[in-house]
Amino acid sequence: MLIQRGEEDPTFFYRVKLNEENQVISMYWRDKMMREDYDVYGDVCVFDTTFRTNKYNLVCAPFVGVNNHWSNVMFGCAFIADEKTNTLVWLLEAFLESMGEKEHITIFTDQDQAMANAIEQVFPNTRHRLCLWHLQNNVVSRFGDLKADNTFKDTFKKCLYRCYNEKEFETTWSESTNNAIGFKGNKSTSLTEFFNIFGETVDRWMYQEDQNEYDCGNSFPKSGFPMVGMIKHAENVYTLTLFRDFEKEFKYAMVCISNVYYINGNFFGYKVQLESWPEHTAKYVAFDPTTNSIKCTCRNFEESG
Repeated sequence: MLIQRGEEDPTFFYRVKLNEENQVISMYWRDKMMREDYDVYGDVCVFDTTFRTNKYNLVCAPFVGVNNHWSNVMFGCAFIADEKTNTLVWLLEAFLESMGEKEHITIFTDQDQAMANAIEQVFPNTRHRLCLWHLQNNVVSRFGDLKADNTFKDTFKKCLYRCYNEKEFETTWSESTNNAIGFKGNKSTSLTEFFNIFGETVDRWMYQEDQNEYDCGNSFPKSGFPMVGMIKHAENVYTLTLFRDFEKEFKYAMVCISNVYYINGNFFGYKVQLESWPEHTAKYVAFDPTTNSIKCTCRNFEESG
């Protein structure tokens, strides 16, 4: 099927790895649309190897991104026999070749040393981060009876989402003492059937993306604020989904107190916090007008965009 797709479409990319007995042990593919999506949205990628629903017990390893409607897009998919470093290096090198040697800025994976080794070797300039989904899932498998303790669960969630600096995280942690695709497969699913299911999933995602593009082109967002100034500009540059996120942040900005707390040459430092929140929740924002760059101590932009 891969060979046939390649003959029908010269932009279709695939690689197959054989063992000494000439048996297929790994394969990777991506089509033209996946490459186009990667060129636009490939700065962040989720690489998930937690899925084994097929009768050959091969690991399904999709590369998934997020588009400008905050919906999933597929960059490529693979089946691999194991998760050893050399296997993952082969896969990541095939992926990199298929994408014109363009690395991610950030890649999210599960917590696995072989994965970390492979990423460091193939993507040396890419930030490697752990998925919150895997961290949360580890609570179920690692913490035993604690996972049923509401106090522990609240503390754990605070560690993940509501610690504003490293010191607060360490203090909270001391006090506490994928999946993305949703394939409908099972242990009897063959690779051919899986390939077809995969295609149906990608087609469904692409249809949703086309629908979102149509909605954005034929409707306008509604806002509780007058559609002037910054709100009007946001209406013109954001999709409907991201406009709603922007409006939420804009509302928070209206109740923030911002004060200059230092000026050093071209650098300006600001202390920003919600008016009714305690002092320790204040964020410190640095602005460099020469490069138009902004950095905040909470790093929420780097995490969520």
